Amino acid sequence: MIIFAEKGKKERKGMVMEKNASLYLLKILLSLTVVSAHVSFSKAFSFDMPYLFTQGFFRIAIGIFFIISGFYFKQLIVTKRAIFPWFKHLFALYLFWSLVYIYFIWPKNQSVFDTFVSLGQTFFIGHMHLWYVAATIEAAILLYIIRNISDKYKIVLIFITYGIGLFIEYSGNYHLFASSMIDNLFNTGYVYRNFLFFGFPMFTLGYLIRKYQIYENYSVKEIITFTFLGFVLLGFEAWMNLYFSGDKTKGFDMLFSSLIVSPFLFLLALKLKWSTNSKIMSDISTTIYFIHPLFLAFIAYFGIKGGVSVMLLAIGLSVLSALVLIPLNKKVKIFL
Repeated sequence: MIIFAEKGKKERKGMVMEKNASLYLLKILLSLTVVSAHVSFSKAFSFDMPYLFTQGFFRIAIGIFFIISGFYFKQLIVTKRAIFPWFKHLFALYLFWSLVYIYFIWPKNQSVFDTFVSLGQTFFIGHMHLWYVAATIEAAILLYIIRNISDKYKIVLIFITYGIGLFIEYSGNYHLFASSMIDNLFNTGYVYRNFLFFGFPMFTLGYLIRKYQIYENYSVKEIITFTFLGFVLLGFEAWMNLYFSGDKTKGFDMLFSSLIVSPFLFLLALKLKWSTNSKIMSDISTTIYFIHPLFLAFIAYFGIKGGVSVMLLAIGLSVLSALVLIPLNKKVKIFL
């Protein structure tokens, strides 16, 4: 599906920018879908509607975040000097937000040894939404290790790793190994939703998009067409899962059609060519992503209910918190 451009072709000036407004806007929209997925905002309408959105359309967000990270990681590998500071910042970011959520992470009523083991496991996997940061760090390390192997093998690894993750997830949700230890294992989220089966393939896809400047191979019209077809397939896949999985309480983090929708929606953001001199939109999207579960817990504590109202309140509080965190981050550079 994706055709590589020739090596050595220079990137057009202004096409790929560090401050890409359309990309920042996409990140904000994706962060909002993450919040919406966590509160099931459309429950007020019907059962089918929230499922199709929360287990379908909204599930592309994390995959695109990985693609964006891999896209910019390509330049870090080229410069080399920036790699260590990037890892250092990402690790500090992960450590800071893990401490913010330590109340929810800390094991209850366990021995000292079990607490240590549980914390180690949680820190490696990532608590709730923080798994994305842990997976990004681990996927980047893996890609850096294999950076010198042929890109053809990297493409093969993308399909193998993502395919294994899909097989595990679908086998678990469809209970292909019902009443067995395998079924219990395959229904454990972090077994398939991790850096190897989800983070690495999407991260590497973003890396290859930057390396071969794939955005040069398609017109905006072609990208919109592929994106639309991808969303149609995504909706159909979510509908199939709704009526045939047999367990409608189980979520689908990885979807077949994400391999089409995610990269082409990302390419569309690159093609729009909107630019900005500020990264405040990026910081707002990051703030929404990291802090919204804290406000959801706060809202639940006060017994506030209603999908749409909870979603809007969580988003509003997250955006307001950005007014505090963004200025502070300019001084300490650890929040975002």
